[in-house]
Amino acid sequence: MKTLYYVAINTNAKMDADTYDEAAKALVKAFEALFLDADKVASVTMDHRKAPAEIESCHSEVEVSYSAAQGAVGACVVELVGPQKVMLDKAKMSALLRETVQQEGRMWHEMKIEKRGIND
Repeated sequence: MKTLYYVAINTNAKMDADTYDEAAKALVKAFEALFLDADKVASVTMDHRKAPAEIESCHSEVEVSYSAAQGAVGACVVELVGPQKVMLDKAKMSALLRETVQQEGRMWHEMKIEKRGIND
């Protein structure tokens, strides 16, 4: 069964072109650090019984953009495939994304992380 999620990191920070380039790299790296690491994906996913999810594949697509209202925004569509619906734990996922952003030397005080299910 395929389960899709939209995950976004909104920096909510005004920035110039140079700052945007650095922010964009940090946002992409945060998504890559999470969704390209099988152990991290396993740590933030579960099945409907809240047990570790059985995941056959994980595919993600990342895009970074800028808006005056939200600053740099990293948006990621995540496709998780398993024998049953796979759920993402937003609290654990947010903590890992924030940790990676901090490791990249970036932390935006007004940063928001959003997660939504997408109907296929």
